[in-house]
Amino acid sequence: MNLQRSLHTNKGYTLIELMITLLIFAIISMFGVPAFYDFIEQSRAKSQMAKAANFLRSAQEIATSTNRIVYVYTAGYFDYDHNRDKDTYWYQDWIMSFKPIGYKHTTIVEQDKALRIEDGGKMTANPNYLIAQQQIFTSNNTFHLNVLDSQEHNAIDRKKISGSSANTEIEGYSKVREAPEQGSVVGKPTYLVFYPSGALIMPIFVLDKTSVNESFSSAKTWGNIKTKFTDPIGVLAGCRIGGGLTIDVINYTFNKRLIQNDLTFSATQVNGTSGSPPSFSQNICGSRFLQ
Repeated sequence: MNLQRSLHTNKGYTLIELMITLLIFAIISMFGVPAFYDFIEQSRAKSQMAKAANFLRSAQEIATSTNRIVYVYTAGYFDYDHNRDKDTYWYQDWIMSFKPIGYKHTTIVEQDKALRIEDGGKMTANPNYLIAQQQIFTSNNTFHLNVLDSQEHNAIDRKKISGSSANTEIEGYSKVREAPEQGSVVGKPTYLVFYPSGALIMPIFVLDKTSVNESFSSAKTWGNIKTKFTDPIGVLAGCRIGGGLTIDVINYTFNKRLIQNDLTFSATQVNGTSGSPPSFSQNICGSRFLQ
């Protein structure tokens, strides 16, 4: 009797119940899988930004410990073509090299020649100056690596700004490479520079779902530029807290509240220093959200 009652009460799933279950599973998959994929890509992008910071910090440490200027650029530097490579340049292997020294290497063009050798018909980094080479960022369809530089500052060493007074000198990272005493290479990315004093010259790296082509100028602040981004997940830049010989610090943050703050970046010279804008502003340098 009990066995017969049990057989009648333990029914299987009906077709409607199975269809409802499959529908719920489809809905969860439709919204959950893209979110999970976005989370994975975001985590990968953040990891790469931390990797970039460590690479640049190593360049700074080597410059101070060896008392030599260190450059950082990418494997695409030597045969760079703006129309072809502008969106892929920083996705290539990052190269860390000593600056060529001596009277034969005083101009940018001469330094370029000294830093490269021909290997099988392709230009590669000269091992006499090479310190390290490593892939940092990988391209994907979710997040773009944006490089924000300056329209007004020279890239290598301090030079007088055109139209400025004789006493005014500002240094910074610029895609317009015009240093009159060193030669001119226009429209080509320049080196990130690390000095023995601890000072550095580098752009601002921003990871965002949008590709943005912007430069700082006296009329264009971070408050103007940040509106171009749709979903910034991280920024990497230099940070100069004090004047004189204070060592610059390489920092990054994933804090969106900080990224969206109008005062996060400064595009102007810091009083009492040799410059190095654009960089994290003095207001932000001491923030606990910087790593």
